[in-house]
Amino acid sequence: MTLGATLRLLVFGALLLASTFSAQAEKRVALVIGNDRYATLPALQKAANDAAAVGDTLAKLGFDVVRGRDLGRQAMIDKIAEFTSKLEAGDTAMFFYAGHGIAIGGVNYLVPTDTPAATVEARVRGASITEADVIAEIQARGARVAVLVIDACRDNPFPRAGTRMVGNTRGLAGPSFARGVFVLYSAGSGQTALDRLEKNDPNRNSVFTRVFVEHLAKPGIHLGDLAVEVRERVAKIALRAKNDNGDPEPHEQTPAYYDQTIGGRIFLAGRSVTVEERMPIAGPVVQPAADEIAWSTLQSTRDVAALRRFVAGYPRSAHKSAAELRIASLVREQAAEAEAERKRVAAEKAAQDKAQREAVAQAEQERKRLAAEQAAREKVAREEVLRAEAERNRLAGEKAAQEKAEREAAAKAEDERLQLAAKQSNRVNAAVAKTECLSGNNLNSLNQL
Repeated sequence: MTLGATLRLLVFGALLLASTFSAQAEKRVALVIGNDRYATLPALQKAANDAAAVGDTLAKLGFDVVRGRDLGRQAMIDKIAEFTSKLEAGDTAMFFYAGHGIAIGGVNYLVPTDTPAATVEARVRGASITEADVIAEIQARGARVAVLVIDACRDNPFPRAGTRMVGNTRGLAGPSFARGVFVLYSAGSGQTALDRLEKNDPNRNSVFTRVFVEHLAKPGIHLGDLAVEVRERVAKIALRAKNDNGDPEPHEQTPAYYDQTIGGRIFLAGRSVTVEERMPIAGPVVQPAADEIAWSTLQSTRDVAALRRFVAGYPRSAHKSAAELRIASLVREQAAEAEAERKRVAAEKAAQDKAQREAVAQAEQERKRLAAEQAAREKVAREEVLRAEAERNRLAGEKAAQEKAEREAAAKAEDERLQLAAKQSNRVNAAVAKTECLSGNNLNSLNQL
């Protein structure tokens, strides 16, 4: 063997030994979160079960699994911090999230359980956690591979009838990621993911997760093939969906994946993540700076807080000015949105106040009308009473007059009777006197004889 060949063999052996030590030293750390119980948004049925199933499978594959269930915003931040604190340079990180998700301005937001129901995008952004933030936190720890699986492409939980819709109506947005990131979504852009195939679906997991867990446990399958097989299987199964009445209702659900990993195919099998190296290695792989990685995930975000954290965390970054300009632009936009919302609320209040005033005026007018009608009815009633009293008085007067006339007639008749009786008596007396006179005269005459 020549000296050159010997040197090449030694160099290859050293590289192989270093790769072996690196593969043995690297860790696999996973965070699984399942959010079902939302305070003000529609509750989900299987997100927590999905996270539990994925976490159990990853634990069997040798991952150090951090678990979270029904987490509010601060609890999600704490779990992400616990997760990333376990990561070191060269490790493999896996993040699984099942729950509500929404796309706003091309940025995907994971929705904590305490996110309030809102109609203003700024409020939703401030209460949620961006997918880009999770990736930035992972890559800031120097992880070699970041695998994200997001089962959150459900219907937008925020639309309200009669108001401006918050975010996309359906599904999540397509990503823009740096190297070293592999992302698998449960549905394609603009699609929704099924929780169940039919009303009484006995499976504890969503349509996507039941397939994903099955393939995740398969040995000897690399991430790209896993994503393709899951996509094909889920798309086929979703076509068998039925509505609540049991009638066939085929659903379009095609999981999408984005692979920005380099250095070979990645296998999740055995006790460590195996990377199938491409040979020969043409020089060292230059990893991008942390600020470049972070900026690649944030350059299109509308999350002002995330951009401010970038400026504070990377004060010497070449992208600092661009971040500050975007912050200023977003602050103006959000201020304009807030002002528009304030004006909308003020206009609604003014309209409500006007409606209340009109209702009060209408009620007062109705009250006056009813009072006038009541007064008119009372006047008519009083007039009826007066007419009845006048009629009663008239009849009483007529009766009194009639009784008086009858009394006067009776008195007159009595007077006439008395007068007639007196006359009759006088006549009788006169006749008696005359008779007595005649009798006296006759007696005298007899006496004279």
